[in-house]
Amino acid sequence: MKNIDTKKRFYIRLFELAAFVVLAWLSVQLLTAVLGKRAIEQLSEITNTEVEAKKISFHINGSILIKDMRISAGHDLNPEKSILIAKNVYARFGLISLLTLKPRLKKLNVKDFVLNVQQDIDENLWNVGTINFSLANADLEHILPCIQLKRGIIKYSRYMDGKIDVLWQMPMSAELNPDKRGEKLCSFEVVTLSENGLNNTLFGRWQEGKFSVSGGVCSLDILSLQRVWSIFDINGELNYDEQGNYYFVLSSEAMKFDKSADEVKTISNNDGTRDGFRLNRLFERFDPSGTADIVLAAKGNLNRLENSEFSGKIFAHGLKITDSKFPYQLENMWGIIHFNNEKIVLDNLTGLHGQNKVAIDGLIDNPYKKPNYNVRFLSDGLALDKDLYDALKPEHQKLWEHFSPSGSAAIDYRL
Repeated sequence: MKNIDTKKRFYIRLFELAAFVVLAWLSVQLLTAVLGKRAIEQLSEITNTEVEAKKISFHINGSILIKDMRISAGHDLNPEKSILIAKNVYARFGLISLLTLKPRLKKLNVKDFVLNVQQDIDENLWNVGTINFSLANADLEHILPCIQLKRGIIKYSRYMDGKIDVLWQMPMSAELNPDKRGEKLCSFEVVTLSENGLNNTLFGRWQEGKFSVSGGVCSLDILSLQRVWSIFDINGELNYDEQGNYYFVLSSEAMKFDKSADEVKTISNNDGTRDGFRLNRLFERFDPSGTADIVLAAKGNLNRLENSEFSGKIFAHGLKITDSKFPYQLENMWGIIHFNNEKIVLDNLTGLHGQNKVAIDGLIDNPYKKPNYNVRFLSDGLALDKDLYDALKPEHQKLWEHFSPSGSAAIDYRL
């Protein structure tokens, strides 16, 4: 009898253990389904986007693992236009929110991702244009989770006629943290990772209607820029409203232009022509090297960036330039270059060619499309050498060959 009772208790305990395991497994599956769905819903609510995932599971560290997550603009679910694609996303919920049965995301750890900033040329839309973090009247510490992005890539692309052009891309990591002092702002840090060790770090603060950034950047990983430049001290501020109207100011000290990145392949449009970055066009034309300070202001609408108005100044501190329209290299350039949408003004620039001093004044109308030049070069004693001959137009070279000048001369040349 005793053996029978012992076996009976054993089978009861075994059944209870099996039932407990089954119930625990079902609870985990239910918890995973509920919290996974809630994580997707909250992320969609926070960003005002469509969020999808292929698989959601419970991770051993207590977080929810979301596999192959995709964030898209609400107006377009085309995978090629996705804002963010991530292989692995770990989501953690606040303990108090779980105990009160009101689960709230506390932390998101996004790994192995591609952040795609894309402009649809056909529709004149940006895929990130629908993102709308609403910070007004919000307790950010409880609504916006801490977000970490690791082992990822950020890229800028254009969608036109059913085709995508990737204009530049670079490795990056980032972190976004809501302020814990109730000031309704977020701080962030973005690090782009260069293969040769020239990492760039930007720090910033973001609150409703205002975005500020500081730090240093380098163009080495931006494939569409053929000139390597770096800024060691940059400060910018963007102010915007609910309609997308914005005003942006940027100042930088010691912007250094380095050697040409000839090893970097130029990104082309579908028709084979070089991408029309205005900054790149300026680099190609003047081939600058050396150091300068820059002040820039821009205003417009974030949904129609191509219609923005901008203006600024470049303060040259010993620049070396060669204008492709007049390829006569000048070194140790000092002065101010004013620029805006419509023109570039050369304000009392001075430089040297060898030992000869050259002064440059004038303006260039419509400089980014079909430029119209009204530039004056002055020198009291410019060497009449081969460098000057090579810079002249063919009709002027014929005149030179007819008279064969030598020595030096006072020059007043208009381009």
